[in-house]
Amino acid sequence: MTYRLKVQPEAVADILEAVDWHERQQSGLGATLADEIRFGVRSLRINPLLYRIRHTQYRVRWMLLHRFPYRIIFVVESDLITVLAVTHTKRHDKHWKDRV
Repeated sequence: MTYRLKVQPEAVADILEAVDWHERQQSGLGATLADEIRFGVRSLRINPLLYRIRHTQYRVRWMLLHRFPYRIIFVVESDLITVLAVTHTKRHDKHWKDRV
């Protein structure tokens, strides 16, 4: 099955904020994070159901990035993957729960 992908504007804002912060810490680090997020989001289209449901009430799943402590938070409905947020793993869930 081929899944369609939708990235919410709030998730895009999360990504831009994280990339900007990392770039300020070290030149090139923001671009590396952006590449890692891009790879993660694209790989979700292969098999998003590989990732277990983390919050049953919201049917939310998440993927952890390999090189950075971030998670891609998403839901799957039929053939549509909706990315709700990209957050640091230490960030509280309330950050994304109002986006569901």
